[in-house]
Amino acid sequence: DYHPGNSLPIFISEDGKSDQVFDVIQKMKEKLVQKGLNTVPVTHIHHPNTQEYYPDGYYKLSSHFQWAFSQVFQSNQIKRIIILEEDLQIAPDFFEFFASTLTMLDQDDTLLTISAWNDNGMKSLVKDPQQLFRSDFFPGLGWMMTRKLWEELAPKWPKAYWDDWLREPKQRQGRHIIRPEICRSFHFGSHGVSNAQYSQYLNSIQLNDQFISFTTLDLNYLSLEEWNHQYLSKVRHAKLVTMENYDKRVKEEGLLEVRLIYQGFEGRSNSFSSLAEWSGAMDNVKANVPRTAYKGIVSLWKGNVKVHLVPQEF
Repeated sequence: DYHPGNSLPIFISEDGKSDQVFDVIQKMKEKLVQKGLNTVPVTHIHHPNTQEYYPDGYYKLSSHFQWAFSQVFQSNQIKRIIILEEDLQIAPDFFEFFASTLTMLDQDDTLLTISAWNDNGMKSLVKDPQQLFRSDFFPGLGWMMTRKLWEELAPKWPKAYWDDWLREPKQRQGRHIIRPEICRSFHFGSHGVSNAQYSQYLNSIQLNDQFISFTTLDLNYLSLEEWNHQYLSKVRHAKLVTMENYDKRVKEEGLLEVRLIYQGFEGRSNSFSSLAEWSGAMDNVKANVPRTAYKGIVSLWKGNVKVHLVPQEF
């Protein structure tokens, strides 16, 4: 429904062959024709069954991703790709969001990818549909990758757990991900490889429902220099509070932006895990990076108050 109406090609990579999948693709092609988009190239490719033994679904998934990326990038005309899985719904401005950030991704060596997903995008924690962030955490779930990055990753692609692998310092190399405050994708699958591991969070994610003309907005604040100046300054100037005195101080002082300091990821009463539980954020940490964090800082909304969970060393 939200294809931008140009010649942006669609590649569908299927593991094996299914009549049901074929029927869905045929209906999609018919819908494109009805909308006057019959010039949109649609290519359906099939990941071959090599009889290779896979210990679990994560190995099979990684193999399929590697094969599909290699197939698509065989065409020299393709400079970047947007990756969607079959259990993702997209927002009205999904393609607009990526169109506004593709030049940034091409030209800024401090960026790894662009993602449509905010791991802390639950309805109670987000507010601003225009706000974008830099993050040290790769979220996936609707993301854009350049040919240059694939050429870097392809020779060492892992046999399994490719997303956790990409989050490791050896692959990320200090590069950042641009992601929105309000998700531009929504995960509705319940029977995947991960067995609905994070379903309690995924089910409460807010999918953006309004079209934001990102290509007309000034996104210069996302450049590394501007982001470090503007975002980190806001965090430093936010009033320092604790979980214990938060309600009292917010009410008495009318605070609209605060920071709380955490010590370590787990174990202490003021650990990241404790603050995450208090605020409603995911307490999951990968490669020493909390989900959505930038320099260890996790920012979200608690009612009308902007809350920053900040590491002690910041």
